[in-house]
Amino acid sequence: FGIRSVVIDALMLGAPLPEMLTDLKEVLCREASSYAERVHALSALLRLGDTGKDAICDAVGNLEITTNGIRLRAEVVTALYGDPYTAKDVIALVNESFLARDVDGSGLFWQLGDKLPLEDLPEILDGVSPPERKGVGFDRRHWEVGSLYARILVRAWQNPQPLDPARVLDWLRKRVIFKDG
Repeated sequence: FGIRSVVIDALMLGAPLPEMLTDLKEVLCREASSYAERVHALSALLRLGDTGKDAICDAVGNLEITTNGIRLRAEVVTALYGDPYTAKDVIALVNESFLARDVDGSGLFWQLGDKLPLEDLPEILDGVSPPERKGVGFDRRHWEVGSLYARILVRAWQNPQPLDPARVLDWLRKRVIFKDG
């Protein structure tokens, strides 16, 4: 915590300052910064309109594959879903989360699960690929993805379009794989 955090909070809550775009983008990508500081930088960038959105999209590729990097990417995809992010980006994010070594929190995808449009859920359910389990015991990464998967699977039933039974069986098989966390 320091002066940088106070400035970022002021930019997140106060009048948007386009002159701070580069600095906010740097904080968003800065691994040494706390998650809170980085997500506040994201919020400040979102307030800058299209230039902020462009900076965010550029920065996403520089986010590390750690708990905080995955959480930030999930926040970005949630905030900008539909323009420019799509179901393919959600699938890539979720599948890439299995590569994170330090998953130590919970709720990586909490916001994302409720924001996805019903019509995109079947594509996401199809695209998420549970990796082969190495060893036994609890795996937080498996649990995080399994939690999202279960939530969007329940929501998929609300889709007014008829569901293909074979496809639904595949989804349920994946859910069973995720069940053990």
